[in-house]
Amino acid sequence: MLGWLASTGSGSTLSTRLELASGNVRRSVWTKPRTLEVSSGVAIPFQLALNERGEAIVVWSKPRGDRLRGDDGVWVETRSTRGRWSNPRRELPPVHDRDRSSYWQLAFNDRGEAILGWDEYESDNSFRLVVAVRHPHKHFLPPQEIGDNPYFGYALAVARNDEALAIWASYRCCLYAAATPPGGRTFASAQTLASGISMATDPTVAFDAHGDPLAMWARTSDNNHLLIHAATHPSGRHRRRQLQARGVQRSSRPRARAGRAPRSCRLACPTGSPDLHRLLGGGGNGRQSMNPERLVACQRTRERCNVASVPSFFGAARCLIVGFVAVLAVLAIAPSGRPLATSSEIYSVKPDGSDRVDLSNSAGNDSFPVESPRGGRIAFVSDRDGYDAIYVMNDDGSDQRRLAGEITEAHGTICRFSSPVWSPNASTIAFSASCLLGGDPRNVLTLLNVVPSTGGSVQELDTGASDPSFSADGRFLAFRQQSNSISATTVGFVALNGGLPVSLGAGSGPAWSPTGHRLAFQSGTRGITVVDVTRPSHRWTFPTRNAGAPSWSPRGDLIAFYRGGARPGIYVVRAGKRPAARIVDLGEAVAVRWSPNARWLALNGDVSAYLVGRGGRSLKRIGGAASAAAWSPNSAHIAWADLSLDGVAVTNPRTQRTVLVASSTALYGVTWTRDSQRVIFSSACGPCAS
Repeated sequence: MLGWLASTGSGSTLSTRLELASGNVRRSVWTKPRTLEVSSGVAIPFQLALNERGEAIVVWSKPRGDRLRGDDGVWVETRSTRGRWSNPRRELPPVHDRDRSSYWQLAFNDRGEAILGWDEYESDNSFRLVVAVRHPHKHFLPPQEIGDNPYFGYALAVARNDEALAIWASYRCCLYAAATPPGGRTFASAQTLASGISMATDPTVAFDAHGDPLAMWARTSDNNHLLIHAATHPSGRHRRRQLQARGVQRSSRPRARAGRAPRSCRLACPTGSPDLHRLLGGGGNGRQSMNPERLVACQRTRERCNVASVPSFFGAARCLIVGFVAVLAVLAIAPSGRPLATSSEIYSVKPDGSDRVDLSNSAGNDSFPVESPRGGRIAFVSDRDGYDAIYVMNDDGSDQRRLAGEITEAHGTICRFSSPVWSPNASTIAFSASCLLGGDPRNVLTLLNVVPSTGGSVQELDTGASDPSFSADGRFLAFRQQSNSISATTVGFVALNGGLPVSLGAGSGPAWSPTGHRLAFQSGTRGITVVDVTRPSHRWTFPTRNAGAPSWSPRGDLIAFYRGGARPGIYVVRAGKRPAARIVDLGEAVAVRWSPNARWLALNGDVSAYLVGRGGRSLKRIGGAASAAAWSPNSAHIAWADLSLDGVAVTNPRTQRTVLVASSTALYGVTWTRDSQRVIFSSACGPCAS
């Protein structure tokens, strides 16, 4: 079944029609579209739903003549299992200020129970979440206001036993839930599903065949990583029967090897919104690991392992928190029965996984480690003092000192730091800071800052900029800039001798040449662009579509990048010349990193990690989804966070042997000591390591 709005005419003759068509899967044909409603230049809010029995329901707000505000109520049509449509009928009163009231949603179960919701605009410039319940083969009951300010979205669901559920993310602070009893007429008072969270968005909820709900929502972490949260409420009687059938006591927990969750308990979430029906329909995968009394999760929020417990969800909910970093999330249930770490730490380990040392060893969260170019010193971010700060320490963990402390704007906002990077002569550290202004999650200010590596005052270079990187001589700093969350990203640079920031236009993935002042970046649909920052008007562009971020060869003569499209693969081009050579065919988008000796290219993607020789020789898959990859300075190993193995992996490109040096993925930075003898990374689960 498909519904749409069709417009004809323009100006005073503009007419909008709500049309509907049904399809027959077996015959692969569609019925002739029919018009349900016509308005004069006014949009028609509507929703439709179809259940597994073939029943359907369509609701829409009927316009009241040519008036731009107000309507003639909410009208409904239903379709029986035999395909017969009922006559349209008015079942709800007019929606207040219909043009501003929006985000209609409709949920419909197999018994014909339905719930309709919308954001209703109030005269005080606020919104209220209003819902109406419709029992099978009856009319909608009077609307009920169940919450306020559902600015960041809401979701509705109806179970097979006619239990209706609504969750919404309030603009103020929290995520709320409200429900009706099976077959009930009104919603109970809202309960707090998760409190103290900021920037919660896109909540969604679904019921499985047993009536157990699973609610999920997204949240932006303090380090600008996207996290997925989830809460479930197992139905008591079914849960007891299920555990008894497996011979498991109610208070028991799943058994697993130390440091690893059972493979059957690890659920992968795709990019973007999670597939709730796949997660709910996964049989025992989710339930075997979810103890009804307590869910234990390896929480990757700020890289920490702890027990995730959230206030009641219908009086008994428990929260499962999952880290969603970059473009892939891995949902991993951690084993219980032993103490878990409560904060992320910075560790070093030999490439074979031996001699693991906790370097930072603090009560706070330590992340984003980066080795100095001359070796011996590590810069990192820590919140051990209650706010984010830039710290430095020796590579054996001694002499830990704070360089850049709290940055408080005029609005009294504490900023979160990320992406520290050393200048080539190790005299300066650049980093970015994200500040939530006035407590408004829609108003985030990103600052680009530098601080002397020996300590001193912080200098702000630009606003809206992040991901800094130094030129080879340390005179310039490149960055990625985005004015707001929906605007296009641009690439720019700034001279550290007091010059003004220069924008190079739309693009991403800026990369400095190892020699000179050339900056390469992916310039949208134009291709790969190279600019000499001493003469920004002089630029060279290799035209191509679907190109990834460029990577310079160690000598600065070649640029490697991934290109999608009709002939996807890894391409190499000589800067300033054409054409590009495709060295290997690959249908998966990956990030490319040259080894320091230019003999190998590491390819890290959302699904797999590969190694390939410079000329395209010996392409080999060495692991699953990878991030934070780093070559050792002597090119003998490459380390990365392997999401498929839930840990930090190290591969020898000659033997192509991979060793998991630490379990529990380190997603906030992987680097090497200058002598290539140790891997340095940030992890929340040091004690969880195998």
